[in-house]
Amino acid sequence: MLDYEGDSTGDGDTASVFTGVESDATGKTGVCAKVGVVSRNFYNDSLDDYTTMTIAATADRLPLSYARLDLRLNRKFAVNTIITTVAAGAALSWRHDWTPRSRSFTTLERAYYSSADKFGDRTLDTARLRLCVGLTRWSSLTGEVAKKRSDSAKELLDFERDWLAFGVELEL
Repeated sequence: MLDYEGDSTGDGDTASVFTGVESDATGKTGVCAKVGVVSRNFYNDSLDDYTTMTIAATADRLPLSYARLDLRLNRKFAVNTIITTVAAGAALSWRHDWTPRSRSFTTLERAYYSSADKFGDRTLDTARLRLCVGLTRWSSLTGEVAKKRSDSAKELLDFERDWLAFGVELEL
């Protein structure tokens, strides 16, 4: 059940059923695929209930002992919307362990939002590079640079954003 605090417009029930397969046959290559149906029923009679097919698939490959390649595909309802919005996307990631205490992550993502609202369809592209350098077994310094671009039928949702972040990660 979704129960929005202060605004009951989007309150309703969401039900889903999935089936899938998972394989890690070689120890260097893994695949997981799930297919299902998600249904959203609103308590507000002025909103249309909807049902859609959802897909989540991942494939990973360890071509080298210090590197990992991941591919993720998905199709699902977009989160926190009261309009029928379906999000489909793909992401390709590369993790490289330079030393036992330093690693980098490179990610390219594309998401497509198909919506029945006044904003229509849009595409969101993201490129990200993240570096982590371990200080101790439980702490790391991190740096991240990213570029995000949104392209929409409505000019209001078009943007480009550059992101630069530094941080400290602590593990317990």
